[in-house]
Amino acid sequence: MRIICCKRICWLSLIIFVCLHPAKAQKTVQVLTKTVTRTLNYEAGESLEILAEKATVDLEVWDKKQIGITLKLISKHQKKGIAERELQYLRYLIDEAEGNHTIKNFFLADESFKKVKGNLLIEYEVKVPRKCPVSIHNLYGKIKVHGLKNELNVFTRFVETSIKNCDGNVRVESFFGKTIVTGGSGKLTGDLKKSDIDVLEFEGEVEFESDYGAIQIEGDKLLALNARGNRTRIILLTTDPHAYNYKLNTSFSEIKFPNMIVENSEPAKNTFRKIFREGNPLISISTTYSPITIKQNYRASKK
Repeated sequence: MRIICCKRICWLSLIIFVCLHPAKAQKTVQVLTKTVTRTLNYEAGESLEILAEKATVDLEVWDKKQIGITLKLISKHQKKGIAERELQYLRYLIDEAEGNHTIKNFFLADESFKKVKGNLLIEYEVKVPRKCPVSIHNLYGKIKVHGLKNELNVFTRFVETSIKNCDGNVRVESFFGKTIVTGGSGKLTGDLKKSDIDVLEFEGEVEFESDYGAIQIEGDKLLALNARGNRTRIILLTTDPHAYNYKLNTSFSEIKFPNMIVENSEPAKNTFRKIFREGNPLISISTTYSPITIKQNYRASKK
């Protein structure tokens, strides 16, 4: 009984100590930010390249004949002095070259940088004319692109990417990433390594090469789909499976589809060929060790 009482007293003492000394229980993180703003002149036909590392890139369009840039260099640490010192390790370059503009961030490479104690990162807020071709490279972080009406190339490693309502040629190369493409039209191509991609209501041609990952495409506006995967799960959701023709093959797995598109309710198998109507867009999918799934996507009618 005495031992139990002692334990209770110890727990009560610990709770009182934490309540009276909140600073020791939870330390405040100091966040220091250096903001850089620039405006670049833009002529039709010029392009923009962003070379980012450990960054969040947010790119939108506007109606000005300029490129607007806001960079936020951020250093975080519990001690303000350390955060201030390490903020100096963050460097950037804005190059307004003829025909091609470049924005780049990098880290000061010296012996002291190897001993960084805090968290260093950078945020890009970029606005470009709608028809400005854009190329974005990023290592660790996030990318958001909205409204571009020309060529877009995205090269990522360990990055979450969101592409919304972009028209033209869109190419994604991703390693250990997640990409969501929403809306837009034109041609969408991807080279995916250990990555996932979701495509929602894209209108046009889609072509993917994938190693180890998942591809999900939803919508009724495809003009063609050609997906080749290795150990990649591939799903197509459409309101009308009869609106497409199919050429499907998976090795060491199976094809799953609604009975409505299979004569006599054939069981699932690893090869499927079907032409419902001449002129229908062709859905060509091949993969290994992973299923191919065709689903009818029922949507509530709008009133």
